[in-house]
Amino acid sequence: MVDSAQQEIAITSKSSSPTAMPSPTNLKVRRPAKCLEPVLRLMMTVSIDSGMFCAGLAFAMAGPTLIKLAEQLSVPFASAASIFTFRGFGCLAGSMMSGELVDRTGNPAAVMLAPIAAAAAGALAIPYLRSFWAACVMFTFQGLALGMLDAAGNVLILQIWRGSKFQNGHMHALHFFFGLGSALAPLFVSAWESSGLQATSAWLVVAAASIFPLLGFLFLACISKYEDTSRYEEEEAQKALASVVGSKAVLLSAIFLFVYMGAETSFGGLISSYAQQWLHANQTMSAWLASVYWGALCLGRVVAALATSHIHHARYIFAHLVLAVFAASALIPSAMVPKADGYLVVLATGAFGLAIAPLYPGMILVAEEILAAPLSGRAASIILTSAAFGEMVLPAGIAWLFESTKASFVWVQLGLSCCTLVIFTIGSGRLLVTQTSVSTSTSEEGTAEP
Repeated sequence: MVDSAQQEIAITSKSSSPTAMPSPTNLKVRRPAKCLEPVLRLMMTVSIDSGMFCAGLAFAMAGPTLIKLAEQLSVPFASAASIFTFRGFGCLAGSMMSGELVDRTGNPAAVMLAPIAAAAAGALAIPYLRSFWAACVMFTFQGLALGMLDAAGNVLILQIWRGSKFQNGHMHALHFFFGLGSALAPLFVSAWESSGLQATSAWLVVAAASIFPLLGFLFLACISKYEDTSRYEEEEAQKALASVVGSKAVLLSAIFLFVYMGAETSFGGLISSYAQQWLHANQTMSAWLASVYWGALCLGRVVAALATSHIHHARYIFAHLVLAVFAASALIPSAMVPKADGYLVVLATGAFGLAIAPLYPGMILVAEEILAAPLSGRAASIILTSAAFGEMVLPAGIAWLFESTKASFVWVQLGLSCCTLVIFTIGSGRLLVTQTSVSTSTSEEGTAEP
């Protein structure tokens, strides 16, 4: 009888399609008994979700603290806003590195552990920085950590739950936790200021929240021992990956997320400044408006996590894109008249956050539907690297334009929303006219092991 305390299992990519590409790695993993595999899968999922919660905190903390950070660094607002570019550059590098690191080390928990530790260290340092260039370096490393968490986290969730009817739900849940952290970040900033503390000291919350995922990944990294046995499959894998990486689905998904990340990052980062500098709202109300945006985004991802396993996924994403266009259009009166109805601004901000909530994970899942095959780590890395590049380039340009013309914020958001709608329609037109979603029909045929 085989010893139940230890079993060697091979992690391989499974697909009923004869055209499904092989996994870029075939790792031979020594793990505890088979009965413990669901527990380890759950632990990995919870650790990834909590790590993304911390990433959301760090991601959204920059916007509400940006004005105070500029004062702390003694630089103009436009210069302080360039930290988005440095953070985006770090995200770009992190997204490119993480896929290869997971493939080569064979220990995803160890790969996830490093960026969590780096993000926590950066958050501890930010309240004490006085040098602009030191802040740029710190945000670059923070972006590197966020990029690694994002790319590796998405790929791992796809791998862990592929074949299960809950795959869509877990993918959207991953981004829900990111949205939850993003929604709470402005509230922490507001609470810190209400208590008479420096707004930038709210970054310490990010460091404290990182303790749980740090411990989780540390435990998983210590109990996992991996041996790479994939070298003999490398040539076949490269051929299969080349056709997928160059496909229309990957290209359009990359362009879509490039534009989307520019919209999401710039809206979350500048809505507080827009309210304070153009609508003449106070600091507390401006931070609260940012919280409405991130809170609505968080709520939208909860709904997506619960609903997308049971409905036509592509049409669901299309409906949200249309809502985003209408929500951005509702902000036009505030751009025309700074003293426009404040309630309309709040409603439009919330509607915009709700509208774009499922777009990031939704586009990744739709890319798999178009391909009708598992999305490889390398293809996912290309898509997510493009998203990181969008975060690096677009928000900086939007912030520069905002500095000279405050009302441009609304028009840019409307333009980006229209662009994402057009790109998605071009890339997913075939899915929109099918009777059932590919992911829904696949999940009805079978599920992964519990």
